[in-house]
Amino acid sequence: MRPSAPRSATRAVERRESPREELAALAGRAEEVLAVVAAERLEGEEALTVLAWASRLRRVGAALEVLAARRVEELGLYRRSGHRSTADLIATRSGTSRVRAEEVVETAKALGSCPQTEQALVSGTVSGEQARAVTAAAAVVPEAEADLLALAGTESLRTLQERARDVRLEAEVDRLGRYRRQHAARSLVHGRDDEGMVWGRFRLPPDLGAAVVNRLEHQADAEHRTAHREGRREGHDRHLADALVSLLTSAGEADPAVRAAPRSDVVVHVSYEALRRGRVEPGEMCTVQGVGPIPVERARQLMDDAFLKGVLVEGTRVGAVRHFGRRVPAELRTALEVRSILEHGDIVCSVPGCGRRAGIEWDHREPHANGGATSYDNTQPLCAEHHGQKTARDKARPGRRSTRSARAGPGPDPP
Repeated sequence: MRPSAPRSATRAVERRESPREELAALAGRAEEVLAVVAAERLEGEEALTVLAWASRLRRVGAALEVLAARRVEELGLYRRSGHRSTADLIATRSGTSRVRAEEVVETAKALGSCPQTEQALVSGTVSGEQARAVTAAAAVVPEAEADLLALAGTESLRTLQERARDVRLEAEVDRLGRYRRQHAARSLVHGRDDEGMVWGRFRLPPDLGAAVVNRLEHQADAEHRTAHREGRREGHDRHLADALVSLLTSAGEADPAVRAAPRSDVVVHVSYEALRRGRVEPGEMCTVQGVGPIPVERARQLMDDAFLKGVLVEGTRVGAVRHFGRRVPAELRTALEVRSILEHGDIVCSVPGCGRRAGIEWDHREPHANGGATSYDNTQPLCAEHHGQKTARDKARPGRRSTRSARAGPGPDPP
């Protein structure tokens, strides 16, 4: 449900009233409506309408904040109230974090070179968060602005942010310099929250971060299986927390396969020509699966202790796979992983708009119980939630054969 344009905005243009006076009147009226909403119990349709208007007003407010912040920054008006910067002024008056206020100012500065994004923000087509993602990427790759705005209209904010980040990273030529900068910026901080619980946050370069995250995810899968056997239904974030405790303390018992592993499985996708040349050219890749790009120099260092897989691709079509090593071949899985990397930049749930990366499972498009082959064209990555939903739909399909009957083959002819 999308509300129509507010009449007051049209009146302001026609009458050319002071924006300050018009906004003061609008704010007063909004507060009156808020008091009515707070005092009454909204019916179903009315609640949906109010929610739609609240979302619209939030976007209008975000656009006003960005445009006003740009002018305050240009004229240095924050000094009048004794603030150190425009971001300091925004954080103080809005009661938000300094980080969020700085993002508003950065967006305001970038809008001048992103006219399409400014128009979309003013019209309410994109939110403040979406505008920040687009302008940050368009500042580095201007020609990406239109495509990112189109993506904002169809995908989630997270998908847009990740694509915008990839645009910026792919445009950076000095990958080795970026890796050194990432390594210098590595950090881990921890503290205690209002509940007295210990919290933590870390930042690591892609290859080191992947080693940590992959080991955590492996152990989290073991924690999930244990919880499932015990009848506990908990979120993936809980299992990750249990995995961290199991791996780092004696309070839990880590999965033996994880504990015994000398190192985590870090998967690097690198184009053969880039590996030979020593740098990445347009259309090539050198990226840590599930994390992001690294310099070819770092990929070469990782090859000193690596298991190699060769994949022949044409566009986004995987033509052939060869594993080099003593392990049992898993060519199909490698082909599926590479296809997802080529098409989506990572191994993500194939349901449009989902974007989940954790707990990815490989699903038969045509169920195995119905004779669906375990093949390249019949297999897709799904998150646990969407995999469960699809399995439930498959089971409810008319004429579906049970797993038992599929294994046993066709029964005797009816009499």
